[in-house]
Amino acid sequence: MSHESEPPARPSARRALLLGVAGAILLIASVLGCALLLTTLWGSNAQPAASYAAASAGIR
Repeated sequence: MSHESEPPARPSARRALLLGVAGAILLIASVLGCALLLTTLWGSNAQPAASYAAASAGIR
């Protein structure tokens, strides 16, 4: 009975796997970017980090 109600596993599982991998990559990249920005802001040179953040935001 459970086999009849299950959707086809192959396309949905592949799509879920791809979405999970993409989400994990985006999460890791955002965490690394935030950590890098915080460490540069926390360090002795706060001005280059601020100018880099402004340049990446499009404010020059």
